[in-house]
Amino acid sequence: MNRELCMILLLLSAGCARQTPPQESVSATPAFRAMGQSVTVEEAHTDEATGFAIRRRLATENPGASAGIIIEVSDGIVTLRGVAPTQAAAWRAEATAHAVKGVKQVRNQIVITTTPALP
Repeated sequence: MNRELCMILLLLSAGCARQTPPQESVSATPAFRAMGQSVTVEEAHTDEATGFAIRRRLATENPGASAGIIIEVSDGIVTLRGVAPTQAAAWRAEATAHAVKGVKQVRNQIVITTTPALP
């Protein structure tokens, strides 16, 4: 029992110790992670992932207005094509694309479809 108690205290004290990064480090990422040390993961911003994130945001914010919009991404430059029912919907799509991480520029080529007024 006394041995088990010593092991538990040893493990608890090791987990509570302050973790400081090494002063001289060859690589930016440590080979292993100590208990209690935080890990940061950087997402790769591929064109495909950026396009998917824009499409997902457009679909959740205003699914009806964004149904006719085509999204093309090349080297972080987003081109929006297709049709939107109003100018406001086209501007919202552009603003949504700008808000996605990894987007460098947005080219808005969305055409506004207007329905003629009835006589």
